[in-house]
Amino acid sequence: MASALATGSAAAAPAPEARPGPDVPVRTAELTLVTGDTVTLDYYPDGRQAARVKGSEQYRSYTLDKQAYVVPFAAEPYLAAGVLDERLFNVTKLVEQGFDRQGSLPLILSYPKQDMSIAAAPPRGSARQAVLASASAQAVRAERGKMGEFWGALAGRGASLNGGIAKVWLDGKVQSTLDTSVPQVGAPAAWQAGFDGTGGTVAVLDTGIDDTHPDLAGKVVEHKNFSDAPAAEDKHGHGTHVASTIAGSGAASGGAKKGVAPGAKLLSGKVLNDGGSGSESGIIAGMEWAAGKAKVVSMSLGGGPTDGTDPMSVAVNRISADTGALFVIAAGNSGFGGQETVSSPGTADSALTVAAVDKQDQLAPFSSKGPRFGDHALKPDIAAPGVAISAAKANSAGGERYVSANGTSMATPHVAGAAAILAQRNPKWTPAQLKTALMQTAKPLNGISTYDQGAGRLEAGVAATAQQQLRADAGSLSLGRFLGPYGSVDPVTRKVTYTNDGSAEATLDLTVQARSAGGATAPAEALSVSPATLSIPAGGSATATVTLNPNAGEVGLYTGALTATQRGGAAVLRTVLGFNKDLQHKVSVTATARDGKAPGYASVALWNLDDGKYHRVNVDATGSGGLLLPPGKYFVGSFLSTADPSRNDTEYTVVTKDEVEVKGSTSIVLDGRGAKEIQARTPEKTEAVTLSQTWTRASGARRFTSGFFYGRTVDRIYAVPSAPVTRGEFELANRMWLETPKLAARVVSPDTVLRPDYLGGGQELGKRIDGTHRLPVVYVGTGTPAEFAGRDVRGKIALIQQSKDITPNDQVRNAANAKAGVAAVFGSGPGRFADYTTRNPAIPGLELSNVEGKRLLELLGRGPVTLELKGVSHSPVQYHLVAPFAGSIPADLSFDASPATLATERTKLHAVRPDQVGMLGMFSFRPYDFIGLTSTYDRRFPYDHVRYFSANNTRFNPLFYGGPDGDSVAGNGSAPLPVAGSDRTVNWYQGPFQPGVSKALVPVSRVDDKLRLNFAEYLDSDPDHYLRDLGASTVARVYRDGEQVAEQPHALGELAVGVADKANYRVELDVNQGRPGWSVGTESFSSWSFGSARGEAGKTVPLPVLQARWNLDLDLDNAAPADRVHALNLTAATQPGAPPVKVTEVRAEVSYNDGGSWEAVDLRALGSDGGYSGAIQHPRKADSSGFVSLKVQAADAEGNSVEQTLIRAYALK
Repeated sequence: MASALATGSAAAAPAPEARPGPDVPVRTAELTLVTGDTVTLDYYPDGRQAARVKGSEQYRSYTLDKQAYVVPFAAEPYLAAGVLDERLFNVTKLVEQGFDRQGSLPLILSYPKQDMSIAAAPPRGSARQAVLASASAQAVRAERGKMGEFWGALAGRGASLNGGIAKVWLDGKVQSTLDTSVPQVGAPAAWQAGFDGTGGTVAVLDTGIDDTHPDLAGKVVEHKNFSDAPAAEDKHGHGTHVASTIAGSGAASGGAKKGVAPGAKLLSGKVLNDGGSGSESGIIAGMEWAAGKAKVVSMSLGGGPTDGTDPMSVAVNRISADTGALFVIAAGNSGFGGQETVSSPGTADSALTVAAVDKQDQLAPFSSKGPRFGDHALKPDIAAPGVAISAAKANSAGGERYVSANGTSMATPHVAGAAAILAQRNPKWTPAQLKTALMQTAKPLNGISTYDQGAGRLEAGVAATAQQQLRADAGSLSLGRFLGPYGSVDPVTRKVTYTNDGSAEATLDLTVQARSAGGATAPAEALSVSPATLSIPAGGSATATVTLNPNAGEVGLYTGALTATQRGGAAVLRTVLGFNKDLQHKVSVTATARDGKAPGYASVALWNLDDGKYHRVNVDATGSGGLLLPPGKYFVGSFLSTADPSRNDTEYTVVTKDEVEVKGSTSIVLDGRGAKEIQARTPEKTEAVTLSQTWTRASGARRFTSGFFYGRTVDRIYAVPSAPVTRGEFELANRMWLETPKLAARVVSPDTVLRPDYLGGGQELGKRIDGTHRLPVVYVGTGTPAEFAGRDVRGKIALIQQSKDITPNDQVRNAANAKAGVAAVFGSGPGRFADYTTRNPAIPGLELSNVEGKRLLELLGRGPVTLELKGVSHSPVQYHLVAPFAGSIPADLSFDASPATLATERTKLHAVRPDQVGMLGMFSFRPYDFIGLTSTYDRRFPYDHVRYFSANNTRFNPLFYGGPDGDSVAGNGSAPLPVAGSDRTVNWYQGPFQPGVSKALVPVSRVDDKLRLNFAEYLDSDPDHYLRDLGASTVARVYRDGEQVAEQPHALGELAVGVADKANYRVELDVNQGRPGWSVGTESFSSWSFGSARGEAGKTVPLPVLQARWNLDLDLDNAAPADRVHALNLTAATQPGAPPVKVTEVRAEVSYNDGGSWEAVDLRALGSDGGYSGAIQHPRKADSSGFVSLKVQAADAEGNSVEQTLIRAYALK
């Protein structure tokens, strides 16, 4: 087995744009995962994704919130151990971030704190990009072509990583996340007091700064580029907007649109490119640079929610401690996602993390909300205006100088400017002191949770002008998250130190209170402060202790404050606090495979039916696992393998439990011993090519789907019957690809059944055994040439033992050189081996288990041994079946798969070259499926077989490749929803191959003055198909009224070459060198001429592109008989989707010497619909090049025309 798609060549053509429809992909993306596996995703108009996996034989997938994950089996233990970032397998997000278009995968390798291993060379297959000392990490790029080598160097024994690496993170993309707003935060009051940031520098880590804007003239003291953009200038505008909010002079508005700290200078660190995104490693490098040069660093950017232990957050904490810089960072714009959405690096402890409010001091709905993911620490820290903020517009000379924007990106610079003002007044203050002062002077906003606004909305004027001499050393207290059970949880204490900078003693009265989100007040026995009164001498300090006893009070998410009020003075110091008295219960899981033993592998997921959260249980070698879960009702779904120690063959069993209520310590038993086999009753004997199972569970508007795609060693699937669900939906979908058994073997005497497979996983790597053969067995050790010497293996089975000193490739080659009839290699230990890669060897190569090999050696020790081998060269049938069990898993899991209950398709795969090996795959989609999965399997072309499909509202999408590595033309087309009893015939790769537009493609069209070209370079004979070229040499030219206006590699995409008045356009497409190795379709030259004028504004109009499509009776080798009369049929008409026209002229010619000379073809019109027929006399093959070339010219009454020449359109036989 192999799974498609292999990486295409650098010359790969873009795909034509598919016509919107349920079965035609509109986009394709290819990823190489960190494990070296390749995942190719097709995107369908309705949002579905289809993933082909190459490399791993087994992989798990799951879908949550329309994010699809594909996890190869090799990664499972490392994910479970927490040493791999789960984002590395989120294929949806990887494509969204553009990693499918890069030649390498950016990663951050983190090391134990202060470990000097970061100075060591990166793992093989990767190149270092930067040492990130602040994060104890290094940034590397692992090359796509060397990802397998990289994974091999990285993956250690068990679940540890080699090279001292603690964790591998995706170096993910981070995105960028003012007139009345500046007075709103009180900045003018600070200016009046003489504090406007003068003398200070704020570093802006963003998209760059346009310092040609009048508001920023002379402000920027240095620019540096850390992004992948070519220069440090701001081509995006986000950084300029931010910078002017911090320190803009307002010059372009007569001073009306000043920034918060107009006296400050700026540093511009471009960490986001001109599209507004950047890498985590580039941002860390920018932070390290900026912190050595500026007191305040403003970062209006963010990734995803984290617990503050990710590389960017770690770097913020360490850099701030080492340099004394305060990082002011946006909370993020994911507030619509609810709680725990504050993004990194704003999740760093030391960061001053900023939420957004509008001008009425209402929380902006987009503002990310706390608490921090995981530990539920207090985040964000403060709020500031972030809605409809007007600030400088980059590159705006001669136009509007200001632009309005929304986001926590806009709120952050308000706080950064205020920090610059405060630092001007208190130049010796630490980052923590600046952060605390800004938080303690913020204005708490009524009706908004502290977990949403932090300490409150920024009051820059109060912070800068306050005359009080008292200060605290903490702006917030995160008292923790507690999971229970309660009664013996240790109390938590936090100390807050108050300092009196005045000349007289001060007395503070202290109170502490907290209230839960549900309205419960924390009682005194739960939350207290001691002492209740502090007397602080002039110039001195005193400390109070806040104590939380988690055992007292109600369960809930609490926020509150420690308030210090000065006796006889105006000072009120408020330190916000929060804690989560959660209640989670110990849940233990025991899994038992169908044979009563611990599973060889177990994938166990628990899905909360109330909140839609997914939890995974790691099950150990004994079948035991556990975790803590909040109260609720859960669906439990599992895939349990049964291991065969002789060869690691496995069968899988699905065991489910529904509405498991967790309200205390809970034990969940997943017992596969009552499982029933899922069996298809087919008329003939069949075996599995591949099997997979997917379960889905829906509750309310939420859905969770988990699936397992099994490798070649799995040939049986089971499930344990279950009771019907009473809430929402459930379905178990069992997917089967069945064929005629390819190989059977037995010892003739004593009768002993063996279970061999072809080396290489059953791929079409070499000769297959066809029919029944009885052959004697000869043992030749490890199959070296020396061991074959002197042994008569001619026409016999050479029995060979696997060895680390010689590859199976060489063992089979040596057997073939010794004239053996078959090479049978048995394993040196348990399990199978898949390192056989030879294509087209001279003899069949078989794989046996270690147990089977030893049994044969034992029999050979007693006397001669003869094996009976039965095989088929290819299966005449394929069954693509999906057995869905909805609502429950029934007791009887067998089902009827007779042709009358299925849809029949007679599929003919035509060959384009001798000895062709192609690849087949099949996606299946249930109505709820967000992603479909397939692997691909080698098959020799031509291939004529009957396919049967389940007719139960399952949609199937076929996948074909003309080459074994996916680096050739791939067939694409629509397939109808299967209907029981239906019968159709489909030809794939039937010539002649010609450029054009098929029904599956969006028509060539015009909108305004832009032509939208969409000519595929290869169409086969089926009008519903098109073929994607991956390697032909092509060039396209566009002419307007005879003058060339464009030239490009392909006749695809949008070209602004139109004029308002009607003009004649001609598109020429030359396929100068066809697919390497192809015998037919080697060259083509096409020219389409059509008239067009500008239409209704914005309206897309299909153009009158004329086509002449051939329909020839070619056999499976794309050939026709030589020295005979052969019928030709063609249809001339406008492209699909364009209005029909009257064709007035059609001429055709034929050549038998590859276009050296041409003969006219007499054509006869077949009615008035553009159909024509003719006949030609094929010469003897010896009197020709062995091929027939075709030429056609057609025109309509409006002057539109097509001319097309197809060299070697088909072969003679």
